[in-house]
Amino acid sequence: GKPVDIFRLYHETTQRGGMDEVLTKRQLIQVANALGYDQRQIHNTAQRLKRFYSDNLASFEAWELRGEKTPHNYSLPSTHGRALSEVIQPGATLSRTGRPGRPSRAARTPAGAGSGG
Repeated sequence: GKPVDIFRLYHETTQRGGMDEVLTKRQLIQVANALGYDQRQIHNTAQRLKRFYSDNLASFEAWELRGEKTPHNYSLPSTHGRALSEVIQPGATLSRTGRPGRPSRAARTPAGAGSGG
């Protein structure tokens, strides 16, 4: 299946007020649509995104958006005082193992870089 773009998932979710708001307003399918998932399996995909978000991003959202402490058994990645968007580059994905993948070459290359002048 299509890998999860963690930056876009986090961005699409927090732009809608966070996962609690997304679920309350029943916008999970809209989030999945915004990420470009196949319409034929959108309901199943939306539930998988919900589970992925809960397992990997919910504690970070609670900390970043609401200043909540994270559970003792969960450690957040160090952001060194920067916003998540500065830490996780657009195009970054997680592999099936949950380890961060590298963004695509286009996502890593700054605009105008390598243009020869």
